[in-house]
This record gives sequence, C-alpha cells and structure tokens, in this order.
Amino acid sequence: MKRHFKADMMLLLATIFWGLTFVTVKDAMNYSETFSFIAARFFIGAILVLPFAFKKLKAISKRTLNDALVLGVLVFSGFALQTAGLRETSSTRSAFITGLSVVLVPLISFLINKTKVDIYKLIAILLSALGLFLMFPPDSAPINRGDVLTLACAVVFAFVIVLIQKFTRRNDPLLLVFLQICFVSAISFAMALIFRETRMEFKTNFILDLLFTSVFATAGSLVLQYRYQKQTSETRAAIIYTLEPLFAALFAFLLIGERMAGMAIVGGAAIFIGMLLSEFGE
Repeated sequence: MKRHFKADMMLLLATIFWGLTFVTVKDAMNYSETFSFIAARFFIGAILVLPFAFKKLKAISKRTLNDALVLGVLVFSGFALQTAGLRETSSTRSAFITGLSVVLVPLISFLINKTKVDIYKLIAILLSALGLFLMFPPDSAPINRGDVLTLACAVVFAFVIVLIQKFTRRNDPLLLVFLQICFVSAISFAMALIFRETRMEFKTNFILDLLFTSVFATAGSLVLQYRYQKQTSETRAAIIYTLEPLFAALFAFLLIGERMAGMAIVGGAAIFIGMLLSEFGE
C-alpha cells in the first residue's frame, strides 16, 4: 500500500484539478468556441512544459513521436466526442457514461497488457460504477446518438489510461507529455480553422479560465499523470479518475451555487471507498 500511496495522491491531485475545469470550461465557452479554446489551452500548456522538456528534445525517437501522436489523437478525439455527445444528451447521462471508462479499463488492459484484475479491484470497480450511478442517475429517455458518442468517448479515454501505462514505461514521461500536448493543440487548431470556430473574447474571466486550465488542468495534471500513473495500476488509476465528477459537483456547488443531491454525496463516498479498497490488491 505504501508503495503506491504517493502515486495515488498525485493522481488524486490531478483529478481535483480536472474536476475544477468543469466550472472554468463552462464559463470559458461564453467567450470562445470549443476547438479554439482547446487549441489555446494546450498551446499554452506546451509553452509551460517546454522549458522542462527542452533538453530532452534531442533524444526524440520515432517511437516516442508515434506514441505521442497516438495519445494526442486519442485525447483530442475524447474531447471532441464528449462535446458532440453533450449537444444531444443530458449532462448527467454524459457524466455517467463517460465515467464508465473505469469498467472498460481492466478489459482493455487485459487485451493489451495481459493485466489481470484481483478480487479487491473487481469490487472496487463495481463500487465505482455504483457511485457513478448514484451521482448521475441516467434518465429514462431512450438511448440517442449523443449517448452513443459519449460511450465512444468513454472507450477512447479508457484506451488513453491503458496506453499511458504502457508508453511511459518505454519513453521519458516529460517528453511524452510535451509532444502529446503539441499534437492536441495542432489538431484542435486545424479543426478550428476547418469549422471556422475561431471566436475568442479576451475578457478577464476568459483569461483566468484559460490560464487555470492551461497551467493546472493541462500542463500540471498531465505531468502528474504521466509521471506517476506508471507507479500504480491502470485499474487503480481509473478508479481515482472516477472521482472527477464528484470534485466537479463540489466545486460547482462552492463556486457557482449548483446544488448537490444527497445521493451524489453517497455515490462519491462509494467511489472513495472503492479507491481505498483497490489499495489492498497488490
């Protein structure tokens, strides 16, 4: 348990930053289009990481470029699918379906890395899925295209978690982060031009939103994720990331007054217990 504690806490810190982005990104969308915001967010993130990765650039190999490109395409695709899905489904269904990546990670990890799941992690996964259901109970409306797109997003993010585990073991994590951020920014910039989503209003709120997401939720969180996830298991990491919607709901309550349902707190507690239980598997 001690062997993984520091890594788990660093991933938890990254998850807290990601949870706060739900409020900041929602506000930023009042001043910017989706693709242009993602492009700017990741571009600034790349600039922030560059001084630390600069000396490592001479060590770039073809494999590192390929791995970073794969992650960059997947991360961008995850953002794009989630955004497209939200246009046609509710935010609660989107949060629940996206969080189901925690269930998909062990299966994908087994297929790619032949990683087996012990009984503790299996129970932790079930608790996390239950927690997601309690926090974001899907409505009774029939399945629509938005739900399908969001499920595809969950699959993509599950692959990202598993591949980070694999790629950071054969590449320098900092270099991989920098290159992946550059690829996401470049793809987003290209999409912004293609779809003419270039509107950005540099109001005070937007600048603060952009700076937070760039510094903490992009550069900071990704460095923590790539540096520490390889020190724990993909399943444990996925369970920790499942706490993201709980932090999102908490910050939405504290910062903009959105009400938290009582069952959301119970659901968050179930996920947290699952995270603790997963510690006993190794």
